[in-house]
Amino acid sequence: MNDLVQKYGMTTLKIILKKGNKARYSQILEEFPATSGTLSRVLKALEREKLIERLVDTNSRPPVSYYSVTKKGNMWIKEDVRDSYMALMELNPDEARKLLDELMKKIEQKKK
Repeated sequence: MNDLVQKYGMTTLKIILKKGNKARYSQILEEFPATSGTLSRVLKALEREKLIERLVDTNSRPPVSYYSVTKKGNMWIKEDVRDSYMALMELNPDEARKLLDELMKKIEQKKK
């Protein structure tokens, strides 16, 4: 996997899933943490890795492209979640509670 996929791939997959697993380039760019040029390269790399697929709606005029996470992409996300969970399990209970509390605060801040 190339460096762009390692750095931005998981974020990009999560943005697409947040949009109902059907996101246009402009929708992904709204939440993407880098430039539009970087996003273009990331999307191409994710397609090469078969983590996403580009779908074209030919019924709309002009045709519209969407990106969708593939089964392989979903598996990559599940592996990442599992690895994160395993890392949490290695913490002592006090460290884990503190980390989870901080995470919950950030989630609540994002909801506002």
